[in-house]
Amino acid sequence: MGKGKLISKKSVWAIIISIVIVVVIAVVIVIINSDPYNEKDNEDELKKLFFTVDDTCSNENSIITISRMDGESYLNMPYTYANNLVQSYSTYGKYIDDISISTDITDITNTDIHIGISGSTLLMGTPSYLITEMKYIQGITSIKEIIKQKDDCEIRFYGDYTEKDLVSPLESDDCSGYVIIPAAVGDYLTEGNNDGTGKLDLTNRLQGQSSELTLNFFIIGEYVTKDDYDTLFFSYSGYNEKFMYERYRDDISSIVIETKKDVDITPYITYLEKYFADADDLEKFEGTVNSLDVEYEFCYDRTKGTE
Repeated sequence: MGKGKLISKKSVWAIIISIVIVVVIAVVIVIINSDPYNEKDNEDELKKLFFTVDDTCSNENSIITISRMDGESYLNMPYTYANNLVQSYSTYGKYIDDISISTDITDITNTDIHIGISGSTLLMGTPSYLITEMKYIQGITSIKEIIKQKDDCEIRFYGDYTEKDLVSPLESDDCSGYVIIPAAVGDYLTEGNNDGTGKLDLTNRLQGQSSELTLNFFIIGEYVTKDDYDTLFFSYSGYNEKFMYERYRDDISSIVIETKKDVDITPYITYLEKYFADADDLEKFEGTVNSLDVEYEFCYDRTKGTE
């Protein structure tokens, strides 16, 4: 009896499995023949049938752009917002592929801001015009801003430095941050100073005072372009020390964050809402104050990233 029951059970399972296979094949045939011109939808349906898709780690709207709530196109943002984003990068960097914070481009011609490179950093006979032609400075956290500013541009990093170092420069007593220089100047760096150890000074006279503030930056790379070699790109960290002057207070011109597509970025969104309103739910934030103890005036918008 026991053996007969065992054979009977096997037969039942065989029948069940056969029925399931027939049903699955039938469903597949129906899906394939339902609309032969819509292959993408058919493919998606098949994936749903055979695979379990985990949507909890999907981040389709991976690009976050900061803008003004009043609709003005010019961001004109106080530097304190950017400072918080940079300082939190060590915590939330796991959600971020790229964060591009840019300041206004400052024309230093006929100003109290001066650029200096020590004699030991440059070769003897370096043309003086290479220094004087550097008329503009800008604080950045991503090479995307350099590429946007300069036509047909390539960035070369020295030593072991990478783009990530522009976001979080190594703190040092003798260095405020990093700078990327024109390749035309990089050609005249002495041996040993083209590996990220050469220094450039940014000096600014304090308003209404005789004293000066000098910031030192390690030269960590150069940009090659067919455009003018007239701009120095500083890491925002270090460069932002010049914001102690009121005239530079609202100097942030752009913030675009590219988040990872394959992770749940909810913790990072929660953090952002401490400072920025959700552009899709502005009413929730209107009339309230953010973590800087001021009313919300900037918002974030999420859009799809490009493949």
